Amino acid sequence: MQTRIVDGEENAVLRGVVATLQDLGYRITRAEAGAGTVSATRLTGLRLAVVVRGQAGGRSLVRANATVLGLGRERQVDSPEFYLRNFFIPLQDTIGREMLVADAAMVAPEAPRPTAEILPGRRAPVAPASTPATGGSGPEGRTP
Repeated sequence: MQTRIVDGEENAVLRGVVATLQDLGYRITRAEAGAGTVSATRLTGLRLAVVVRGQAGGRSLVRANATVLGLGRERQVDSPEFYLRNFFIPLQDTIGREMLVADAAMVAPEAPRPTAEILPGRRAPVAPASTPATGGSGPEGRTP
């Protein structure tokens, strides 16, 4: 997880996050403007969750949390270089503003853990429908 500070209003920065993720080949799986969160997935098995929180003075905190999916497991990405190269520099280029490393004393938003998406065509199992009682000649098996 990594956090940066950027001069910019929260909604504008959040729009920049979405644009950056799409430019990087991510598919947006969840975006909640009210909560300031975006989750995205790449075909390479990489998931990224980003939280943007407005701060005083027209600044925003941006926290990114990445996980890599492996066979039967998921690993947290901890490398600061990964976040810089694969998210923060492209975000900086998209929004046209320099980003600063957040001071440890600043309260940064907790980035949600990226969650699995429900794939199209896959649904939760449905319980079998109950069958009407038989025994009559009327509709639904009832005697008129």
